[in-house]
Parts: sequence; C-alpha cells; structure tokens
Amino acid sequence: MNEEKRKVKILEVKSGSEIEALIRKGTVKDMPSMHDGWQFNFDKELKKLKNATGYLKGIE
Repeated sequence: MNEEKRKVKILEVKSGSEIEALIRKGTVKDMPSMHDGWQFNFDKELKKLKNATGYLKGIE
C-alpha cells in the first residue's frame, strides 16, 4: 500500500455502521481554513510546529 495513503474504517456512532475511508498526508494548502467556516487556523498552528504533519480523512 502507498505510504501516503492508509485504508481505515470509521465507526459511525449513531448507526453503529463502519464506513471505509482513506487517511492521507496533507499539505497546509489542503487543510480546511477559517475561511471555510472552521474555528481553527491549521495554517498558523502547523507553521508553529517544526516537524508537524497534517493528515486528511476522506470517504472512499
């Protein structure tokens, strides 16, 4: 499997069903921003951490 992507299963608590998803390494550009309605500034916070790596979850 590609080192940049990992298959995972997410448990939906409400229904108890498992949903297949992918976790992949993301760049600061890929991260959601405050302009997208998030109340967390990934760009600012990740830049503070020298060796930080961000990951994104996506449904297959």
